[in-house]
Amino acid sequence: MEMSKQTARRSTPSGGPLATMLFASVLDRRRFFGTAVKLALAPALAQALAMGSVGRALAQAPAPDQTLRLAYTNPVTAFDTGREGGSPELHLLLFDGLTFYNWETHITEPVIATSWDYDPTTLTYIFHLRDDVKWTTGTPVTAADFEWTWKRNLSPELASPNVSFLGYIKNGVAYNAGNAAATDVGVTAIDDRTLQVVMEDPTPFFPMITSLWPFFPLPRTVIESVGDDKWMEPGNIQSAGPFFFETWDHDQTMVFRRNPNYWGKQPTLERVIYRLYENAQKQALAGYEADELDLASVPPPEADRVLGDSRLSAEVVHWPESRNWQLRIDHRNPDTVLKNVNVRKALYLAIDRDLIVKQLLKGQGIPSLNFVPPDIPGNNPAAALPGGPAEAKQYLETAGYPGGKGFPGFKLGFVPTQAESVLVTQAIVQMWKDVLNINVDLLPVPTDWRTRIRTEPYDMYYGGWGSDYLDPNDWHNVIFEGDYWQSHYSDPTYLDMIKKANIEPDPDLRNQKFAAAEAYLIKDQMVTIPLFFGATTWVQKPWVRNLRIAPLNTYIDSRDAWIGAH
Repeated sequence: MEMSKQTARRSTPSGGPLATMLFASVLDRRRFFGTAVKLALAPALAQALAMGSVGRALAQAPAPDQTLRLAYTNPVTAFDTGREGGSPELHLLLFDGLTFYNWETHITEPVIATSWDYDPTTLTYIFHLRDDVKWTTGTPVTAADFEWTWKRNLSPELASPNVSFLGYIKNGVAYNAGNAAATDVGVTAIDDRTLQVVMEDPTPFFPMITSLWPFFPLPRTVIESVGDDKWMEPGNIQSAGPFFFETWDHDQTMVFRRNPNYWGKQPTLERVIYRLYENAQKQALAGYEADELDLASVPPPEADRVLGDSRLSAEVVHWPESRNWQLRIDHRNPDTVLKNVNVRKALYLAIDRDLIVKQLLKGQGIPSLNFVPPDIPGNNPAAALPGGPAEAKQYLETAGYPGGKGFPGFKLGFVPTQAESVLVTQAIVQMWKDVLNINVDLLPVPTDWRTRIRTEPYDMYYGGWGSDYLDPNDWHNVIFEGDYWQSHYSDPTYLDMIKKANIEPDPDLRNQKFAAAEAYLIKDQMVTIPLFFGATTWVQKPWVRNLRIAPLNTYIDSRDAWIGAH
């Protein structure tokens, strides 16, 4: 096959001022520390300068005890890259992928893959693998481990929530649906160091998404020996990342220890200890103030107190977040009043997003009238529906409910343990009452809600979606074509728009097509009701260095972190 070398390319976030705001803090920090390195400072000093104030760093050396203490919401499927649908935080301690997407440089970097080639005539990628990556047993990680894992994660028996990522592989979706065999799936280990992947359609972003956890290799021998539920226990698990899993006191703590046989750069940290909570985002601050944790998120209700405290305010750090919070609608439910597009538009225009962000979230967010975040190429602020409360009333009247008369109501679902869901949904329901004179019931839903609504009808629910990678595919094709939210939206015009956009080879034209699709999705059809883009506030102990919070999926990346003397 005639091959063209695939090279990583730098991309620039589109979206104007909001995009610039979203990444300004990260990029400014990166520029400063690049200058620090150029000054040829001693290695220890350069490391100390990596985070925090210069004056404090100048006097700080690494602490004897390199233990980082973090919080985590009690995991269910933990490290199973086929069954875990959310964050790569734990996976990245134990496993590596073919690539890593550097959100600061916007470059897809080689990891286990040293390079890759692409043949556009056959839609085939060839990944060339390192020869020094080993499982904790000492056996090598090979291309066959990737082939087996990807097919396992696509298997209909596993019922993975991540098929939308792996489904770009030829016959991946067909195999998951039971319409093809595992041998038909387009991933093949040519030899121990060569992995061939044939795509279903042109997928220019595929090397980037191989940095996601569903593509990490898993230990086949352990999984086949002890089963899908027990292989993650410390006594069973095999891993190949910078840390290994030492202990798991269920519902209490998880401990990860530095892997001395890791092929890559050795972490400075010796241990990472996670205290487990029912809801870490809400509960971790108390542990931080009790000096049990080195990092904690600041829930909006606590923001004023934290910022007014002389000690805590000095430890506040802000990180950007590529996320949108929205109201999701069941478009397959024939009995809901939300099937009327004018009702949906009325609801959208009656929401005071500025009040939600400023008063309820204490500034931890950006009001959002369009759907796709500003750091994602192809985002379209012009997709917003113009208008306000007056226009909201007109849309409701057009729908047949003048002044709210005869409106049958509906139920707005929310997960009570989800960040600020109670406050936000209560406020929205009151806004609809004040502006439209309609009554909407709030419905607390269980954490398995997303599984249940695959088959059960609903009206609307409140949720948040964070970018897995910086491509509009993640915000259109994954969510709606793959039906990740169970919105059951099957409008042929929209689906045709995003399918054509996804395979468009010209990057600028591709972004334009996705922008047009977003306008159709929001301004024309109001398929989902966007509320606000995310932003996060944390408190961090002054001795913690080089800890990063990824804007993609908002996970803690502790692999390069270290503890300063204190």
